[in-house]
Amino acid sequence: PMVSSLAHRITGVAMGVVVYAFSLGVLLAPDGIEHYVDVLKSLELGPAFWLPMKSIALFPLIYHTTNGGRHLYWDFKGGYEITTQYKTAYSAWAFAGSMAVFFAALPYFL
Repeated sequence: PMVSSLAHRITGVAMGVVVYAFSLGVLLAPDGIEHYVDVLKSLELGPAFWLPMKSIALFPLIYHTTNGGRHLYWDFKGGYEITTQYKTAYSAWAFAGSMAVFFAALPYFL
């Protein structure tokens, strides 16, 4: 439970920092975002590179959202038993990991 709570806080802070840093970078960049997307496309890195990178980028968002739902469940329904906390923590990690890979892989199958 302590690790999942710490991970929830870390993912929240990390996402906030990334959003501000990315926004500031786009604002201060000499070219538009389209230029940088074209540069990344020109590198011609395949799915073996992009799938893990996309999964890593998606994991904090999905985990933070899932774990936030878990905390809301605690607020309204309970679930404070230690066995329930362990089960829901492992479920949140597994769900976030599998959904991050699923959503990252989705464009390759459409």
